[in-house]
Amino acid sequence: MFSSKKFILVTVKKIITGLILNIFMKNIVFYISLAILLFTTTPIIAEDFNETDVKVVVMFGDSITMGGKWDQLFNSDIIANEGLKSDMTSGFLDRMDDVYRHQPEIVFIMGGINDIAGGISPNSIFKNFKTIIRNLRRRGIIPVIQATLYSRKKAFNPSVERLNSLLVAYAEKNRIDYIDLNATLSTKKKLKRKYTFDGLHITQKAYLIWKKEIVKVLKKYNFSDFQYAKGRNSLKS
Repeated sequence: MFSSKKFILVTVKKIITGLILNIFMKNIVFYISLAILLFTTTPIIAEDFNETDVKVVVMFGDSITMGGKWDQLFNSDIIANEGLKSDMTSGFLDRMDDVYRHQPEIVFIMGGINDIAGGISPNSIFKNFKTIIRNLRRRGIIPVIQATLYSRKKAFNPSVERLNSLLVAYAEKNRIDYIDLNATLSTKKKLKRKYTFDGLHITQKAYLIWKKEIVKVLKKYNFSDFQYAKGRNSLKS
């Protein structure tokens, strides 16, 4: 009888010991696997993140925006040029990820003239603008609307005027900063000859005027006083 009890106790002890060892070994395998996974994937994640992509300010638009040498104008490497030749506002929507990758704090938007040249209505262009602005705001990015510039081509300008009236009203209603370069660069609803070399695109003198208007907005948000990461220049007016 005693031997049977002893046998049972020994057997139970072996079973319990076996279970503990089994659990322990499985945990070791789990933690070793986890450590291998972490050490092999972390460098890949670090390589995928490119710090040079991060910018505080993004200039977003078509070839008129693209023509600005913004980093030189501001003597800064924290301003990104996301202007694209011949792009329309529908194309802006397709390129939103190009803006987001910079992780900007403020985005200056100008566009619409290519849409107008392509026969797209001001109402449709305005709809795209609203979508762009809502998307930026959802991400905590400050949008700044910039008036679509008049051109030397009279046929375009009535639509430019209509679009700008929609944009300025929207900006006022939603407390969005609005830059009206036409007040300086245009006269009688036409781009001044001295500020364009082809009737549509603007000269470097015009970009200097544009820069001054941008600086006013940046100062409003204290961007000119920001302390940036080591190796980056602050925005200089």
